[in-house]
Amino acid sequence: MNNKITIAIKVGEIAWKMCFNLPSHKSFLEIIPLQFLLLMKMQRIDEIKKLLTQFYSIVSRHHDKNGLVWFYALATDLILDTCHSIVTYDECFKFFLDITSSTIYEGRNEEASMRFKANFWLMCIRNDKIECSDGLMDMMCKKFKLHAHS
Repeated sequence: MNNKITIAIKVGEIAWKMCFNLPSHKSFLEIIPLQFLLLMKMQRIDEIKKLLTQFYSIVSRHHDKNGLVWFYALATDLILDTCHSIVTYDECFKFFLDITSSTIYEGRNEEASMRFKANFWLMCIRNDKIECSDGLMDMMCKKFKLHAHS
């Protein structure tokens, strides 16, 4: 199994390098989440940090809102799953305020957006930011029609 994952990681690296030569950077959005999961499975943290740093450079240079949402979703995954960080809590909070207060992010990748919000909710709890976590929980309950168990 590990051999197949290693091969998949190599294929992902090749695809990643090929994307640099394409005029559109949108292909990165298909590759990055999968490559991230494969690297996480193999616990290759330094490679994940490098991947996310390069990804951030590309999406910020192109002002790609979908890409930024994916970046923060994966960066918060990294923090929660490994305690390794490439962004701070304050940077995540600022981004959270941006995506909840701006219509620019409406209709963007819903999977990445909800993944970031759920991850950020967990970060708020871990950092004792109860007021923030309560607001996020209310938002997620409305979105997913969640109800507390009695």
